[in-house]
Order: sequence, then structure tokens, then C-alpha cells
Amino acid sequence: MKAVMVAFTNRTSGTSNEAFNAWYDEIHIPEVLGVPGFVAATRYRGSSVDPGLGSRAHEYLCVYEIEADDLATAKKGLAAAAPTWQPTDVLDLESRSILFYEQITETVGASPA
Repeated sequence: MKAVMVAFTNRTSGTSNEAFNAWYDEIHIPEVLGVPGFVAATRYRGSSVDPGLGSRAHEYLCVYEIEADDLATAKKGLAAAAPTWQPTDVLDLESRSILFYEQITETVGASPA
């Protein structure tokens, strides 16, 4: 089965974008991708073209792709691995939100013009 885990995050007060992004890209993503079933990750930052930028609850989004026989087992593997990960003070744990979604259709692309 294919699924995604979406992680909405913020950096802690006083943490620079550079420090947060370095931790996320160089440490955290490899930690998560070390969990069986987690196969890819793509990160996003809220865009300035969005008029709601100032009121956005989360500055960052990471979409983790999951390919596993059973999503519950992949999620349990994530929970089991998390205590071994390197601690950080750049991630605001209070505001993060993590959600899982199961794929229900094949990916659709635009038709050639």
C-alpha cells in the first residue's frame, strides 16, 4: 500500500531558518527514512503568495512517502525508532501536527497540450 505522512512544523523561537532547515534536512529526514516503509520525503515552506501567511499555524510542511504492506506497522516502527533519534531544540514540539493518509487513486498527471 502507498500512503503519506504529513508533518506540519515550526521552528522554536529564536531558531534561525538556516539552523532549522539544516537539522531537518541533514538529521531528521535521514532518521525517518531509516524506518522501514518510509521511502521518500519532500519539504515545503509556506509561500509569500499566500495572503494567509501571517496567520498560518505552521511555517513548514514535510510529506513523507510510505510504501508498506500495513500502514499501522510502519507507524509503530516510527514510534519505536523515535526515542533513539538525536534530540533537538530547534523543533517546536508543542505546535507540530502529524497526520497519515492512505492513497486511494493512482497519481494523475496533466494531459499534454
